[in-house]
Amino acid sequence: MSDPLRIVDGAMAFDGGSICLRAMSASLGTFSVYLDWSFESRLRGAPQLFVDDVEIARGSAEEADWLRQLDAAIAEAQVTTEAASGPRGRESDTNVAPGLRDLTRSLVESVRSPEYQSPTVLQREPAREAERRDEHVRELLRQGRRVEAAHAYRRAHPEASPADALAAVDHIAAKE
Repeated sequence: MSDPLRIVDGAMAFDGGSICLRAMSASLGTFSVYLDWSFESRLRGAPQLFVDDVEIARGSAEEADWLRQLDAAIAEAQVTTEAASGPRGRESDTNVAPGLRDLTRSLVESVRSPEYQSPTVLQREPAREAERRDEHVRELLRQGRRVEAAHAYRRAHPEASPADALAAVDHIAAKE
């Protein structure tokens, strides 16, 4: 592929850092690039890069080609008629490109990292350490610091989504 990629949309998930980009090129049309960088995938030792839902082999020439193209990609937001007609449509739109560049850079750096290139299955913490962290969660709840307790819960239980962490701390608070 010789024509430059254009990154037109993107997002980072609150699952540990998964990134999804929507890109375009003259030869490929519109496609998605997705990095599963979730807590769960890293615990399993299986973070993965996908292009249009197709796994890209770790360390392959195809992966190197995609990363090279993403490095050279142009970040540009697509303006919809609805967004452009709003009072902040154009201003907001011009501020999207730096964020898209940052997301693209983060995806590329993550895929090039040793954690991605040589993933390992992470060991769960020993029960005593998890209990100590859960006690910290209870202490934060006693202090009325629910959101901080949810963050502490997620550090102790990285497989938990933000919604699951809030539900868990609410359950813990109800039992106290």
